[in-house]
Formats: sequence, structure tokens, C-alpha cells
Amino acid sequence: MNPQLSRHLAMSFLKALSAEQVNAVMQESEESRFYFDDPQFWRPYGNRSKNWDTVGNQQTNPVGALVELVTNGIDALLLRKARESGIQNFRSAEAPQTMHAAVRKFFPNVVEGRIANLEPQERTSLAEKCLLIGVKRADRANSRYPTYTVVDFGDGQNPEDFPNTFLSLSERNKEGIPFVQGKFNMGSTGSLRFCTRSDIRQGHYKLILSKRPTSKYWGWTMLRVRKPIAGEALPVAEYFCPDGTIPKFEAPEIQAFGHEKYGVAKEGTVIRLYEFDVGGKSHQVDFGLYDALTISLIDCALPIRLYDFDAKPADGKGPDRKQGIAPRTFGGMNVVLRAEQTDGDDSDRQPSDNNNPAEWVHHVLEERHDELGAIRITATGVRNLKPFLLNQPARVFYTVNGQTHAFERASFLNTRVGLGDLRNNLLVNVVCDGMEPSALATIFMPDRERKANVELARMLEEIVINALKGDARLREYASEIRRRRATERIEDTSATKDFLTELVKLDPSIKDLFGLGTAMPEVSQVPGGIKSFSGKKFPTFLDPLNLRKEGGVFVKELPLGASRRIECGTDAENEYLSRIDSPGEVWSSHDPIDLPYSASLRNGTASFTIRTPKSAKLGDIVLYEFGFVDNGGNTEPLKFQVAIHFVAPEVKSEPGGSRNTNTKPGEKVTLALPAFEWVDQSDWGFHSFSDESGAYVSTGERTVVYLNRDNKFLQVLRVREKDESTRMLNENRFKYGLGILALSIHKKVSSGDTEEQDTENKLDPETVVRITTSAMAAHIVTVINRLSYLDKS
Repeated sequence: MNPQLSRHLAMSFLKALSAEQVNAVMQESEESRFYFDDPQFWRPYGNRSKNWDTVGNQQTNPVGALVELVTNGIDALLLRKARESGIQNFRSAEAPQTMHAAVRKFFPNVVEGRIANLEPQERTSLAEKCLLIGVKRADRANSRYPTYTVVDFGDGQNPEDFPNTFLSLSERNKEGIPFVQGKFNMGSTGSLRFCTRSDIRQGHYKLILSKRPTSKYWGWTMLRVRKPIAGEALPVAEYFCPDGTIPKFEAPEIQAFGHEKYGVAKEGTVIRLYEFDVGGKSHQVDFGLYDALTISLIDCALPIRLYDFDAKPADGKGPDRKQGIAPRTFGGMNVVLRAEQTDGDDSDRQPSDNNNPAEWVHHVLEERHDELGAIRITATGVRNLKPFLLNQPARVFYTVNGQTHAFERASFLNTRVGLGDLRNNLLVNVVCDGMEPSALATIFMPDRERKANVELARMLEEIVINALKGDARLREYASEIRRRRATERIEDTSATKDFLTELVKLDPSIKDLFGLGTAMPEVSQVPGGIKSFSGKKFPTFLDPLNLRKEGGVFVKELPLGASRRIECGTDAENEYLSRIDSPGEVWSSHDPIDLPYSASLRNGTASFTIRTPKSAKLGDIVLYEFGFVDNGGNTEPLKFQVAIHFVAPEVKSEPGGSRNTNTKPGEKVTLALPAFEWVDQSDWGFHSFSDESGAYVSTGERTVVYLNRDNKFLQVLRVREKDESTRMLNENRFKYGLGILALSIHKKVSSGDTEEQDTENKLDPETVVRITTSAMAAHIVTVINRLSYLDKS
């Protein structure tokens, strides 16, 4: 193909916004039809004639597929910087060993290699030099399918290298490079199935253009997915390759967005996804893409500049918005949560949406596991989640280099962790950057959307559950959230208590629903607020508190098969291990295989929990060191030394003993009665309710059954019933009848005592309760009324 035609076609495809417009370019002349209509000028992706089983079997989430293009662009930028800095071998020790280390090395103005440390204007300036995404929509009634153009100013590729890079499958192009995200060489293809409105009949078109900084040629190709023909069982992904070569042309620059200022590229890579089926509300103008990326990129290595060219023109919001362009700078969820204002852009959002910073960021655990490797868990308390975060299910994110690889739903905090009060006030990041590579590959699927159903994944879940469940800061925050809510409503607690106590008298088995039949002290005093601790940014001491000395050496006995906690006094502030600015790190003198351990920090106490390694032998005494390092006063570890003495296993107590309620003499004992609380329509969003929702159970220090006061069936009963006393009776029957049903189901499913469950496929109690109470909401009052009538007759 001659260079003039090649350039004309590439520029025409950059103007196209829909499958119809792409097809029009292909059919615009006899010469173009000659090339595009001939099957010999199309080659199978990855040089595999049977490739849809790989290409079409990747991300199920379109936003996740789009994020893969973003992470590929960040990889390309870091690789370019590494090449320009003179690093010859990207896999060598001289190369940065993490993405943040690469950002710190190649972008010196980014403190600690974390863009959250930049001012908003600095992030925007950096984003404009790194990665851009332009959003436009084809002129059609349904604008649910934006066309995205992703531009990165990274390494780019020569035309002749396309087949072995952009168009390859399962090559090892980036495998073993420690400072990039891409490992599987399949991420870019995941976006294909969502192009052209997810309709294979429209071709799934995707355009790629790229140019090396040292080359004078832009290369380009069009990707498509065609339907199977005779002898084929599956569709085939193909790329345009006339005469067996990638088309190329010369141009000093190209306007990727069709705008004279934004999206102008002199080198790097441009990828266009035509009418991408992004799903949900992500297609919405301006904040749609911004919000969608927030869920998938928790800690973005480099910022991204977004331009939506379909915003409504408005005066008084800057020159861009006057032209109908809405620019945004995206820096990851960590930046979104901490920012009290947008990144220097004009905003349409109301103050209640924007001024919504996190209340605090807390380091929960630093785990050094003998099989999993290094894991860090941080939690962010949020007073009010932004609507787009509230309406999506994820609350616990498993991330690698800031990108979400799997998540746990809000119900996980409720049913597995016992922090139901925090389901909409807590976001947890399980940082897996330092996880052992084979464990990482075993646990997370290549699509970066889910965990595999394997033992290592369950092991990781248990670490997260135990860390969150046992964290004092989170329990305090849950109490604080309950106190806040208590000031917002008035509960008829005495009537509820009398009613439930009477039920227990009639049916003692109901007692099991109220705290599993246990007794609890009656609490009348409202606890105080969360205590504050003021420490130092960089600690100056770390002194063991619960170790004895023998011959001048601290000693700790560790029974085989057990764990023990070493507590140290310190003046490190609570945010020392989790803050953005110069965070500290946990340090040890040994490999986790030799002695697995975890660490946490809270109110002047550093806790190191040690566990017996598989190699331990009875009687062994081994010296270990633990401590902190940082870039302040502790560039050399602030540490202590302890001799671990491995002793005989603990003798387990005999089962079947009486349960100790720990009730003090003379203390009044009552049932651990649950609370039954109405949810009004104004609070549906917080509780994930709709007009058909019934109830769900929240567990924690107390059990709360939340019931939908504005359920549409209950509303109908109110309208039909003219007698006020009967209306109140119906409401109470709905409330307690559906509430006790919810408790019963929740207890049964939580116990795992159902034929439908096994160790690998456990039902989620909250999901089951929501479904069943939604179904019963239409009938519960009628059934109770009818049974009452039969009893009287």
C-alpha cells in the first residue's frame, strides 16, 4: 500500500466514531475496497487461525478491559524512560524493582514515587505528558456507547514489530520486568468484544497507531472480529495487513482527538475503541469514565488526563467547557478519596459530592507469610461514600501495582468480618505487590477480575478476615458510626424489647437467633468517642514490652504449631505505615519462610505476631530482628533483637466445657436482643434497597435487622387500610415477621449447615436473606393475618 493512501485511511479512521463510519471508509473508493474486501489482506490475531477461545475469553467487565489499555500505556511510558535513562537490561538489578520505584527514579518531582503527593495542578501537568483519553459519541439517539481514544506518550512500536507486540498472544514481551504491570501479553485483546456495541455483526473494530521516538514512520492497523465461515466453529480476530506488511506513513504529528490542542501526538501509541459498550453509568458525559476508572485503579502509578468532547457548553466554567469539552485529571481512588477539590478543573458536581475526603487512613496489617509472601492491608474510613462508590458492590480490593485484581462485596464486611456497621463507611486495600509470584499467579485469574477457587485464595481471605475482625481501630470506628446514626433517629426500644422477650417465652428456640443463645450485660452507658494518639512522623524508639531477658538477650517462647505476639512501645504516629508522604515500612532480618510474621501499629504500640515456620524443630533457639525503616531518621532499621525458642506444642483444652459469659458478680444479664430498624426511601441508596427490597441482617458488636419501611407491598397495605390501628398492626407484623424470618435464614446460611453448601461454594448469607425477604415481603402480612384468624376460629 502506498504511503499516501495509508495516511489517508489512517486519518479517516481517526475521524470515524461508529462501525458504520468505519465501513464507509473501507468502501469509499475502488482502491480501498480492493484492500479491505480481500480476505488475504487480513491476518489472524496472534498468528492463530483459532484464536477466539483466547481473545474472547478474557475480561467480562468492559471497564476492566479498558483499564488494561491504561496500564499498558503506563508500562510503555516507564519502559521509554528506562531506555532513555540508559538501562540496557530491564530485568537486571539496575532497573527499578517496583512501579513506584520507577516513578520515583524517572519522575524526580513525584515525591516517594506517588502522585497523591503532587498538588492538583502538578498532577494535571504530568498527566498531559503521559496518558490521555478522549471521549466522543457517534451521532445517534442512543449515546450509551462512547468511542474512546487512548493516547500514551511511551515507547511506541515500529511498524514491523506490530505482529510480535500489539498483535501477539502469550508472548513474553514484558514477563520478568519488575516495574511494569503487564505479564500475560493478552490484556489489550480483552477490549475487542466490547467494541461496536458488543455486536459481532458490526465487526468489533479497533484501531491501533504507533510510532517509536527514534522512527520516522507511524504504523497502523485495523482490528476486527469476523463471524466463522465454513469449517470454523468460532469467530476469528484479525488485523489488516496488506501485502503482508503493516501499513505505515510519515507525519510529524497526528491529531488523535481531531482537536488542534488536545490529543496531539508526535510519537507513542494511539488506540481507538469504536462505540465501546462500557456498561452501567460509565457512558455518561464528563464523570462517567472518571468514576468507572476509580473502582479499577486504586493507586494509579501515573495520572491520566480525560477529555469528554460531548459536554454541554456552559459559560463561567472556563474556555474548555465553553467549547463543550469537560477535562478531568484522574489519579486513582486514593487521590479521589483524599481530594477536597477537583484537580484544577471546573466542576458540575455539588459540594456534597466533591468535598468528601476520607476521614482517616489506617494501617491494619503488614503480613510476611511463608507461602503467600508480603501483604499489606490498609483501611480508609469515609464519612459518606460518593454515590458512584455507594452503588457499586466492592468494598475490599485486592490490588497489584494499584490495579484491582479481585474484590469482596459489602456483604463480606457484614457476614464474614462482623463489621456490618461499616459496609458503607469503609474501603479496604489488600496490597499484593510483594506477594510471592507463584502464589500471585495461583490466586488471581489473568483477567484481573477474580480470585481462583483454590486453597491459597482461601488462605488470603482468612488473613484479611482475621486482620479486619481483630483490629481495634475498626471496631472503634464501627461504634462511632453507630453513635452517629443513633442521633439521627428515635427508636421504640422498650416496645421492641418487650415484644421479643415475650416471643422467647413462647418459643425458647427463638433465643438462638438473639446472639446464638448467649447472655450479655445490659449496657446503659454510651461509650465515649475514639481516643486520639499523637506520635512522631519518624519514630525514635521501639522497645519490647512483653519479653523477658536472659543474659542480656530478649527471649520469646514459641510453641510448635502456634503463634505469639510481641508488643513494643514506640512513638510512631498511627499513620506511619499508611500515609502517602514518606511512609515507614516494616523490616526484619530474615525471610518469611524462616519465620512468618505480621505487624500492626496502634496508639504507641507496635505488634509483631510471629508464627512457627515449617522448618522449626523442638528446642531450637534462633536470633531474629524486627523493626521499621523510613527515609527520615531511620534509613538504618530502628530495630530490636529477640531469641525465639521453639518449645513443645500447646495442649488443647477438652471440648464441651461450660460457656463462660464473663459476667461480673451482680451484673444484670439480658438477652442479646437484635435491633429492628426501619429504612426509609431516602436511605435506600445507603442500604442498597429498592421498592421491592425486604430486609437484611447486619452483624457486629450488635445485630441489626434493617427493614424497608417503604416496600411497595407495605405501601399498598397502608393505602388500602382506613383504620389507623390496623395499619399500625400491619406494619408491626411486617417488621417483626419479616425480621425474624431474616434472622432465621441468616443464621442457617451463616452456619453452613445446608445441603447446598460445601467448603468451596459457600452461600452469602446477606444475599440469600435479601432475595428471600424480597420474595416474602408481598405475602408476610397476609400470611400472619390469616394464621391469626385461623387461631381465633
